[in-house]
Amino acid sequence: MKHILIMIFSALVLMAEVSADAKIEAQFLEGMSLHLEDEISLLDLAIKSSKNKVILRMASLMKHDQSKDRNKMTKLKNKKYKNYVEGDLPKIINTDSESLALQKLGGREFDHAFLELLAKRHKAAIQASSKLMPGLENKAVHHLAVKIINKQGNEIDKLEKLKNSL
Repeated sequence: MKHILIMIFSALVLMAEVSADAKIEAQFLEGMSLHLEDEISLLDLAIKSSKNKVILRMASLMKHDQSKDRNKMTKLKNKKYKNYVEGDLPKIINTDSESLALQKLGGREFDHAFLELLAKRHKAAIQASSKLMPGLENKAVHHLAVKIINKQGNEIDKLEKLKNSL
């Protein structure tokens, strides 16, 4: 009887750990999906407002890539984690006021502010992904986090170089 109780207790502890990991993974996918949605809107604004050909090309490519990543995250979240997401999750970074201010700018001033804001958002996504990485047990979710860290880290370098060249 004692062995059976130990086995049941061990199974309950293991289930709690799996549930906690799944909740972290669901929150990562939900939070990062919302973050990418906001970034896609920001990239749309750049495509509409910038006159710089390099920024226009970069924004179009980033929008394409981030749309694909967001769709992967949404599908994975809906397939495996739809029961874990609770209520409103805090934004990874709140740049609503900066995005609104950006809409009022034009020319080089817009380009500079856009590149600065996008780099700031990328840094926040890297920080959030890195912070949650230890709790991401699912290989597909972990791969998405690694991809975000690597890709956005490389993009930050490009954004900084482009900003300095304006």
